Amino acid sequence: MTARREKFRVGHVLFEVDGGPGTFGLFAAEADEPKHRRPLFTGFVERGMGDQLRRLADRFDELEAGQE
Repeated sequence: MTARREKFRVGHVLFEVDGGPGTFGLFAAEADEPKHRRPLFTGFVERGMGDQLRRLADRFDELEAGQE
């Protein structure tokens, strides 16, 4: 069985998550050349990352609210 890769775009960054082995990659979402479509960073999903990303999302919400 092949693990499904999920993609989440956040601005100009694309997160690609592979649920099988619990890995992820960060890509430039708007890369126009194939050589720039390689991962900028890859890693393993570690305990606590969800909380860290939620804190970042909360901060982004605050910054967005200040732009209104």
